[in-house]
Amino acid sequence: MKIFVFFIFITFYITLNAKENNSLEQLLENSVKLQAPTSKYNPLYSVKYGEFKYNIKNKYFQIKDKKAVFNICGYKKRSELRFRREWKVENKSGVFLEVKVRIFPLDCDEFTFLQIHADPRKCNAPNKPLLRITFIRKFKNRENYIFAIIYKKNGYEKIALGKYTALMNIRIEVKNNRLKIIFNGKNIQSDVAYWKGYYNYFKLGVYNQCKGCSEAVFYDIRTNTIFYQDINH
Repeated sequence: MKIFVFFIFITFYITLNAKENNSLEQLLENSVKLQAPTSKYNPLYSVKYGEFKYNIKNKYFQIKDKKAVFNICGYKKRSELRFRREWKVENKSGVFLEVKVRIFPLDCDEFTFLQIHADPRKCNAPNKPLLRITFIRKFKNRENYIFAIIYKKNGYEKIALGKYTALMNIRIEVKNNRLKIIFNGKNIQSDVAYWKGYYNYFKLGVYNQCKGCSEAVFYDIRTNTIFYQDINH
């Protein structure tokens, strides 16, 4: 009797407060790299794929009480985890990133803490994020809001998700050219077929669009984009 087990798109639940099949340490070591304080590799602060240590002591990234803590100061500076696994918006199985996060704007008026970014090294993709989840202190008649900033053919579209709260639950899903964002229970969907053909990856952390300082604390991270070389979507 032959048993065929097909691991087409395995969902791994990685929580910072539970030790299951995959710990946060394994996520860091196998699936992400740290970009800090810019996207270019910095031997003092950046961490390559496969070189993460759970007891990392970094100026811009730490693990505190099983929470992932990011902080940065300065315009266009960042402290972000770049996910290694790449995928396309037209994928049939669906990809997602779900987080429970608390942000601290400090003296920063605008910064991004979640992204979907295209890989410009492949398929002539633009060096642009398809999506940024961003805190903006004041925009038009809204103050202290979280916005979904989506790259469109004719520029960026800002969608108000809601006022930022002490602890936010955010889920991003992409499947069959559809982008879905769930922010504290509010559901936003967008057709992203124009992004078809590009390879993308998730990012999380802090990326400043201000001159000040920002911080983000991730209490929980869930995704089905754990990296395995023998799986390609």
